[in-house]
Amino acid sequence: MKKVRVYDFEGREMWLADGYDELSELFMALNTDDSLYSEPMQYTGLLDKNGNDIYESDIVEWEHKDTGQLVRGIVKYDTELGFWGMKDVRFNDLTAIGYLANQRVTVLGNIYQNKELVE
Repeated sequence: MKKVRVYDFEGREMWLADGYDELSELFMALNTDDSLYSEPMQYTGLLDKNGNDIYESDIVEWEHKDTGQLVRGIVKYDTELGFWGMKDVRFNDLTAIGYLANQRVTVLGNIYQNKELVE
């Protein structure tokens, strides 16, 4: 079963669904009034270096492999190439997240609750 979460704009909280019943409830709520909730964010199946789940739309920070500089980005799925990536907020580059996740990536927040981290 895939884990999915949505942000509740009215309640200002993140809802997590990781079981069939929870997922059904979540999608029923989304069908009622989708303007109250964010788009569903899928779990990537990856953990950051601190053991935290990494979800679509998370804000992450990682060390650039060549420069050693800290880079901040947003987790996105590239449908053309078929992989999870981190989109650098400065240069709009997409870096594959898979092999970096548990070594050098840190989840800082997400675009709904912590948008100031990428402004």
